[in-house]
Amino acid sequence: MVNWFKNMFAGKSANADDSPLGKPEPRPDPYRIETVDDLWNHIAYVRGYAPNHFKEEDFLLPEEQMTLDRAFKLLDDGIDVAYPEAAFSQKRVELRDALSRALQAYRAGDEIAGATILQDDFEDRIFKT
Repeated sequence: MVNWFKNMFAGKSANADDSPLGKPEPRPDPYRIETVDDLWNHIAYVRGYAPNHFKEEDFLLPEEQMTLDRAFKLLDDGIDVAYPEAAFSQKRVELRDALSRALQAYRAGDEIAGATILQDDFEDRIFKT
């Protein structure tokens, strides 16, 4: 505790080992897809902000900010939320292929193609029969 106090007045960052409470608990991921509604909302969010227009949130640490890779990882997580059953394994493969193609388009700078693939080949296949 004494080192923490000295560091505070010396302008140094506190060492977690010096904290009276021990090491801090890791923060939970602020983004997650737990329901089909979460997935629906996240698809719209990605289409609105991908590839590089994600807003910086002042309440998140720099490593917690949304990125294109994080956005697509969440979409991939959503596939298992929407179709967890073994009977849908082929559908999951097809949906992951659509995500891969959309991500490639976004990375290549083709926002229109990325958004179109995301809507027509991913969103429509998840939410329409």
